[in-house]
Amino acid sequence: MQTIASYQRAIADRISPIIENFLQGNPLFADLTLGEIVGVIVPLIEDNFSSEELRAMDDSDLSERVRGVMGVEVMWGLLADLTPEQMVEFDAALSRSKGQ
Repeated sequence: MQTIASYQRAIADRISPIIENFLQGNPLFADLTLGEIVGVIVPLIEDNFSSEELRAMDDSDLSERVRGVMGVEVMWGLLADLTPEQMVEFDAALSRSKGQ
């Protein structure tokens, strides 16, 4: 049976090269760091996939999941930088787009 620490290390080892590839290849992710993203993704995978499921997941599927989380992190960073007035405008724009 795999211990929690060894499962976390296995996740980090598997996703680190994927994250590094995205960090190097996309300026959108320039404000993110490897450690920051590993720290976000490891618990998500740990909570949602068994070690067997992770081993069975192919690299393209895992890459898409990692890229999705990285995109959310970028969006969160952008939203955190908005002033309260800008956030009101953003919320209004989202409401309008949902109503169409």
